[in-house]
Amino acid sequence: RGYPLSVASFATLTFYIATMIGGVGIGWLMDRFRANRVLAACFALGGLCVAAIAAAIPWIMLVALTVFATGLLVSGGQAGIWAYVAAYYPTNVRATGVSWNSVFGRAGSMSGGFLGGGLLALGFDTAQIFELLALPTMLAGAFMLLHERFPGDSG
Repeated sequence: RGYPLSVASFATLTFYIATMIGGVGIGWLMDRFRANRVLAACFALGGLCVAAIAAAIPWIMLVALTVFATGLLVSGGQAGIWAYVAAYYPTNVRATGVSWNSVFGRAGSMSGGFLGGGLLALGFDTAQIFELLALPTMLAGAFMLLHERFPGDSG
């Protein structure tokens, strides 16, 4: 059940290559447009890509493409969050703000594995899990739109 190790390794590689490209590209976009809107679009579209992985499972190349897009948008967007948070907080509390960002990010990373394992134990299949994982990603996009009043944004 699942893909051969070589295919899974290739998909993982595409994810991390896309993350590097996305981090730089999203940073460039954040410098030119409202940062919160750029990140909102990344997370909303990234959530759709996560859901698309569920539909792509039968086709290896489509999985690689959707995993690449997910890395580009979601992980690239996560890299952008660090810059956003650092620019948002005043200097005297910046380290604390960035640290809280790290705490919530790490908590999400750790709980994701537990949640995925729990859902598998409850009988959810892989496609259903990817569909569920799309929801918090899209919710992050909605929250970034709510954060419209960013004092450092241009436009």
